[in-house]
Amino acid sequence: MKVSPCLCTGLARIRGSPVARVESDGVRLTGVRLTGGTLVALDAQVVAPRLTANAGLLEPLGLKPAEVRMGSHVLGTQVEADRAGATGVPGVWAAGNVADIQAQVITAAAAGLAAGAAINADLAAEDARRAASARQPGSKARREGTEVAADPGGRPRAVAYNPIVSRQA
Repeated sequence: MKVSPCLCTGLARIRGSPVARVESDGVRLTGVRLTGGTLVALDAQVVAPRLTANAGLLEPLGLKPAEVRMGSHVLGTQVEADRAGATGVPGVWAAGNVADIQAQVITAAAAGLAAGAAINADLAAEDARRAASARQPGSKARREGTEVAADPGGRPRAVAYNPIVSRQA
């Protein structure tokens, strides 16, 4: 155990021995008892929480929480995602506290909204890619009965799939 004063505040910093319990006189804090039995007298106690992403659902997909550090101190963990919530795994988004340990309720809700919009845009872009591909002569989609409606400029605007295709001999 090492008890040393913090040079910036003069407060005691305890390292190397976990605190077993907080001691009081029934009204106020008197100190902490370490696991080795030593009592360290204190007037105040400051504890830094460690915020850990509850990302068990994402780990089978290959997303493991990364440590968030401030200098050498680990603040917690979060899943790495861009501002829209996209992760390194295609088709997987993360939002809220799992992707930002500093996010409080309103920030987490806003991140969910941004991720939802990004998911919608991704799905719309995929639909457009499929529609454009189906429009190409000889495409598999045309052979399977997918019809593409085009606007006056020839750009696809809707896709209709017909599973019953009539074939002429």
